[in-house]
Amino acid sequence: MRRKLLAPFIAVVLCVACTKDYDQFDLTGGPDPDAGVGGAGGASGSGGAKATGGASGTGGTKATGGASGKAGAGGTGGVAGAGGTGGVAGSSGTGGVAGSSGTGGVAGSSGTGGVAGSSGTGGVAGSSGTGGVAGSSGTGGAAGSAGTAGAAGTAGTGGTIVTVEVRISAGNDDIEQRTTDGAMYLDSTDLELGDDMAYFGEQSVGLRFPAVAIPKDAVIAAAYVEFEVDEASNDATSVLFHGQDANNAPAFTNAAWNLTSRPTTTASVAWDNIPAWVVNAKVQSPGLAPIVQEIVNRGGWANPGAIVFVISGTGRRVAKAFETSAQAAPLLHVEYVAP
Repeated sequence: MRRKLLAPFIAVVLCVACTKDYDQFDLTGGPDPDAGVGGAGGASGSGGAKATGGASGTGGTKATGGASGKAGAGGTGGVAGAGGTGGVAGSSGTGGVAGSSGTGGVAGSSGTGGVAGSSGTGGVAGSSGTGGVAGSSGTGGAAGSAGTAGAAGTAGTGGTIVTVEVRISAGNDDIEQRTTDGAMYLDSTDLELGDDMAYFGEQSVGLRFPAVAIPKDAVIAAAYVEFEVDEASNDATSVLFHGQDANNAPAFTNAAWNLTSRPTTTASVAWDNIPAWVVNAKVQSPGLAPIVQEIVNRGGWANPGAIVFVISGTGRRVAKAFETSAQAAPLLHVEYVAP
């Protein structure tokens, strides 16, 4: 009789004890201020959910997560960055430090000994390489990753710009050739680009600049021809420049077609829709560097050597020739970097 009464009593005691232990767990899914439900990453801020496995890796420090954020895990000897509001902090590698993320951002992870940059609002920070430091991203931007011990900038040529200017110094170095029959005009007092309506009709102009001192295979940074205007004109005018494909262009002669019969460079430069010219103004052609570059890259380029330009087109622009004024004759300007 005593044994039968004792058994129910023991069962009641055990049941109460079991219920008390069971109450320690929260199965409703809500956070417990003291214990909390396990999440991913490091420990959350005040009132946040505790992360399962929030402890960092070997020698690492556990990160503290911000509101709704997820802290990254620390690698061996690393320190994980803290997550901002809604952000995710990147994980650190061996001995590295991961950057913290901003609102909605994602911080990049660091490599061995590296430091990852922090991300801004909505940004993504790049990860750093060995010993490198990754830059931080701005709003909505993405930061680049750093290479080993930092990324070096792209090297430029590092050379010194040398300027050469050569002016035409003889009457037969600025000439005209008639298009219809190849007749040469070596001593004109002006140079009509396009059409000499009063005398020669449609024509080509040849300019020879002697003794241009440029080393073979130099890098041509800039080149142009400067004209001084002889007559005002506003006709629709467009011309095309070629160079003579020669190591040291010879002087012009009176032989028919002596200009356009010369071999020309593959490179050419168009000067389209030339603006109106005003008397005595100085006008520069478009950049002629591709033409000069091709000439000085020739295997037998003579330094110094003569360079010839052949100019053909339509319309009319009138420049001063050597015969009008030696100081106003066409001028070749070249800038180069020695090879």
